[in-house]
Amino acid sequence: SIVYTRTIADPIVGAKLAGKVGEKDFLASLYAMDELETEPGADSPDYAHIPIFRYKRSLSNDGYLGGIYSGREVEDHYNRVGGVDGQLRLSGATTLSFHGILSQTREDADSDAEGGRALGFHFLRNTRDLEIGLVGKDVSEDFRTETGFVWRTGILQVSGRLRPKFYPDSEVFRRVDLEFFSGQTKDRPSDMWETYNRVLVNAFVGSRVSLTSAYTHSTEIFRDEKFDTGGFTLRASGQLTTEFYASVAHIRSDAIYYSADPYQGRKTRTTASVRYQPSEKLQSDFNLTYVDFHRDSDGEKIYDYPIYWGRLSYQPNRYLSFRGIVEYNEFKKELLTDFLASFTYIPGTVVHLGYGSLRDRVRWEEDAYVDADEFLETGRKLFFKMSYLWRR
Repeated sequence: SIVYTRTIADPIVGAKLAGKVGEKDFLASLYAMDELETEPGADSPDYAHIPIFRYKRSLSNDGYLGGIYSGREVEDHYNRVGGVDGQLRLSGATTLSFHGILSQTREDADSDAEGGRALGFHFLRNTRDLEIGLVGKDVSEDFRTETGFVWRTGILQVSGRLRPKFYPDSEVFRRVDLEFFSGQTKDRPSDMWETYNRVLVNAFVGSRVSLTSAYTHSTEIFRDEKFDTGGFTLRASGQLTTEFYASVAHIRSDAIYYSADPYQGRKTRTTASVRYQPSEKLQSDFNLTYVDFHRDSDGEKIYDYPIYWGRLSYQPNRYLSFRGIVEYNEFKKELLTDFLASFTYIPGTVVHLGYGSLRDRVRWEEDAYVDADEFLETGRKLFFKMSYLWRR
């Protein structure tokens, strides 16, 4: 993602302008002056200037050609990113997407600028009976985008997916999909290859239930070491009744303990969610996530991480809505509560008012926080936003 607006953390001023020019051209621009955190007494810049520009020209069907520029300027430091992208509709079922992005970064006035690249394509053919996908990526080690998010650099990757679809003459199974995926990635810093290979079966039972099972054989390079990361996945989800939706997933796999001294382990991840909607105005959601990690060498449990999350939404009419969220993180022993009231006259013309608090199971004793059996409110926030949409 070349542009990820949450990288603008504390804007003092900002402006955004977007719209169509003629029938086929779309322009968008954004500028923000972001206040930077500085240490007391430190001689460092106060602001970052962030300009972003986007252009797209529509082609036939859903095809387009586009260009983008994003920058982050902090006195003598800068990060500038620009390039082109597009999507071509080759046939009714076939598309080809591509991008070519260059970056240039200078740390300070005494250093030289370093350039990087991110190139890629995605070929997809999707018909009623068969889906074929091919992806290629090339991201250099020096590629940087300070206004966006790139999860990994220094890779060369090629992957392919084959997904045949079957429609059995059965009263139980409406459709069965098989998937064969293989991806090979060269990690340039270590000059080693990692692999990701998956066989998946997805069955649609009736019109409401989906059952999935998968086996993965994969490896990952971390700190110039190769680790196993493959395993098994089981998942089921469906609209059980008009009011109830439920899903559950269980993953058992090899895993990495990410640290300065990493080691091989085994990870279990289980998630379950339920949605109850007795009417169009009221909806409740509950989600449970549990993750644990065991070290391979001696079988010791290193951690377990349960998270409980719930949300209640109520919309009495087309304009007004209320939402409350509660989350308890058992590992951190934190309780998060959020409340939001919204008035939406039309999309774009809205008023939001929210309040949130964070409570920890700690108490203040002498000069430090210590563990406790009761919750202490350690943070609160008030949120207000109003926007007006004007069209001409």
